[in-house]
Amino acid sequence: SPVLMVYGLDQAKMNCDRVFNIFCLYGNVEKVKFMKSKPGAAMVEMADGYGVDRAITHLNNNFMFGQKLNV
Repeated sequence: SPVLMVYGLDQAKMNCDRVFNIFCLYGNVEKVKFMKSKPGAAMVEMADGYGVDRAITHLNNNFMFGQKLNV
């Protein structure tokens, strides 16, 4: 399954459910996992590559809770 890396998440305001709800707008989300080694980073596993392309197109370089997302 294709995996997205998301950087720039506000740790105090974001959790797995919120990340899931944001990315499910663009395709089926299989799994969300926050990276312990990189604060503010998460991996989002999606069902297909089309969802990944849509998420990158719509979410990359956008701001969420004052933080710029890098997808």
